[in-house]
Amino acid sequence: MTFVERLKALKAEYGVTQQDLADKLNITRQAVSSWEKGLNYPGVKTLYKLADFFNTTTDYLVGNSNNRYKTKEEAKTVLIEKETKILEKLETCKTEIKELHEMINAALFLFEKFKN
Repeated sequence: MTFVERLKALKAEYGVTQQDLADKLNITRQAVSSWEKGLNYPGVKTLYKLADFFNTTTDYLVGNSNNRYKTKEEAKTVLIEKETKILEKLETCKTEIKELHEMINAALFLFEKFKN
């Protein structure tokens, strides 16, 4: 992935706008816009600030590495958090499916009872 693609993906993941990012980095929204268009790139100091803001490495941001996390422990922690969220969503889905199944059975019972 390129810097432009990674920047857009990280912004989307973090739910920040160009203006939000500009405010955090003390730069203009137009500067962020020009990065996203691939017209300009941040300077070294700003690149370090971007990496800190998105909790990643500069190498990841510029596409020199696919390793997003600074340490193995950080990667492990993030993966455990994501796994936990997925399991919570699965539990919610199981509950909703059970409720739907009960509603379908009730509807079928009523249909059979009143079809004659």
